[in-house]
Amino acid sequence: GADLPRLSGPAEAAQPAPTSRRIAVAYLLLLQFGYSWAWASSDVLRPLFRQLYGLSLAGVGSAYSAQVVGALCGGLLVGRVQHHLGRRVTLALIGCGCGLALAAGAVVTGLTGLLLQRVVLGLFMGAVFPATIGLDLFPPGRRGRLASVIDATYFSAVVVLGWAAARWNDADWRLLFWPAGLIMILTGLAAFGLRIPAHPGHGASRAPRVAGLFAPALRRRTLA
Repeated sequence: GADLPRLSGPAEAAQPAPTSRRIAVAYLLLLQFGYSWAWASSDVLRPLFRQLYGLSLAGVGSAYSAQVVGALCGGLLVGRVQHHLGRRVTLALIGCGCGLALAAGAVVTGLTGLLLQRVVLGLFMGAVFPATIGLDLFPPGRRGRLASVIDATYFSAVVVLGWAAARWNDADWRLLFWPAGLIMILTGLAAFGLRIPAHPGHGASRAPRVAGLFAPALRRRTLA
């Protein structure tokens, strides 16, 4: 079969205490809010990108394409990073990387800088979902409901970002990158305080191969 880590732990694995799970829910909601703000910024702020940098529609659209390319690479590589460094360190790298890359958007001065910033930001954002889906913090029966609540955070972040962009349109709207960037950095550092069950495959000498994601049994799911 494919040489991949399991996305969920064994059914008999001990679950964290209720207080630890509540802290984890708050952490995931905060992480998702920052992630959603960062991802949606390429769409919500697109007219402002065009105005500031004097870009064509194709030029400003390439920023989103660069973000997607980075996200694809991040999603494919995060498993190997997590395998070697562990879950907490990986979450910390993702949160701090997202935050710093997003905040860097405030100092971008042209299309080249914008594309580079979006590739790097996408690299870390693409790792968020694969890194969090397998934390094994909740019983199987609650994971679906929790995922629905966390996904709803995306739309709340888009609404807040749209409102803020309209309010700050006449000011330096690039400062909008800083609040979400700070949130992501703080959640990255907070990862060290999470009580995350150990994964039996982490730290082993043989890391999972990216090619395993495209094995016949998983190819359709990977490409979906």
